[in-house]
Amino acid sequence: MRRSRPTELDEVESRFDLQGWVERNLTIASRSGPELTCVCPLCGKPKLAIHTSRRAYQCWSAGCKLRGWSPIVLVSDCLGIDFAEAYAIAEASIGGVVIGPVGGLDKRSHARGNFPNAPLPPGTTWRLLGRGYEYAASRGISPANMRSFRIGYAEGDGSGSKSDRILRDRLVFPVIHQDRVIYWAARACTSDRSKIKVVNLPKPCKDPERHELGCACYHREWKLPEEPRAALAGEVVMGLHLVTPGSTVYVVEGPVDAAVCGPGFVSTFGAHATMAQVAAIAAIASKAVFLFDDDDGGRKGLRRALLHAQGVIPCEGVVCPVGLDPAEMGRERAIAWCAERSRSQSGTIAPLRIRSDQPVPTHRRTRIIRPLGPE
Repeated sequence: MRRSRPTELDEVESRFDLQGWVERNLTIASRSGPELTCVCPLCGKPKLAIHTSRRAYQCWSAGCKLRGWSPIVLVSDCLGIDFAEAYAIAEASIGGVVIGPVGGLDKRSHARGNFPNAPLPPGTTWRLLGRGYEYAASRGISPANMRSFRIGYAEGDGSGSKSDRILRDRLVFPVIHQDRVIYWAARACTSDRSKIKVVNLPKPCKDPERHELGCACYHREWKLPEEPRAALAGEVVMGLHLVTPGSTVYVVEGPVDAAVCGPGFVSTFGAHATMAQVAAIAAIASKAVFLFDDDDGGRKGLRRALLHAQGVIPCEGVVCPVGLDPAEMGRERAIAWCAERSRSQSGTIAPLRIRSDQPVPTHRRTRIIRPLGPE
């Protein structure tokens, strides 16, 4: 980390009670003067160093990218909320108002309804016909699920813009909230390995430390309608509009996995589940079963997801059979696999591995169920 600050702090960031916020929201592993070492909410390891005086932070865990100079961005990344919400938390704290501690986030009403309509890929149509329909069917998505998940197809507009070039000829998997599309992921309708498989809605701006609040420079670069308050991937869950309130929800990594398995399966757009995503799931479902792929990313993501879900919603973690993902398993086999692994490991509790010399908080324990071997 650089010793000199690359950007100046504004008044809110300067006066924000960063140490108080950290003590209320994060698990502190050690202290050394103004520097606190905490359990990182992204990787789950006790290597997040936060210097409350310099207002700088960095997670020293290999591969973890949580680092920066803005306490607002730190709050945003830790809670899985957008920059504007994090700014409001910091601003309120100056007047002695505490908003958004982890305990309050657990059951708080997630602000997904405040997200605007998402800027759509050029030429998006919400009726799957021709190539889009054929590709969706080839992946095992039934016509009924195509309609219920409202899967679309991006035809492009021939403009040659970045969005036209990259997003053309893709299935569009939308996040529906209150009958509106607030986010999407676009899946290539090709097996060409040179083409990016999945493209998510670009963030409005990826540099809130240097750009003004309300910047939508990435949308402008892609020639998409500019929407500075557009949802981020870690703030939404695909398929929640189909979940029956009070039911068990199966959380999978990819939108294709959810669409193949049908209602009751939701996607987090990757092997993770942020606190905001867990809060959104908990607002509807009574239990979450995380079913992630049996690879390094899936296993690591599963533990991070369970770390966020613990104390928020009853949860279990299951990894898929070796070499299979939920889409390849299908709905019935995926549900049966989860039930079988739950029975075979009944009563087994695996503590989250933080570090051998660090105690595991009692509220940070949950079930993670692994397959016993190939079927």
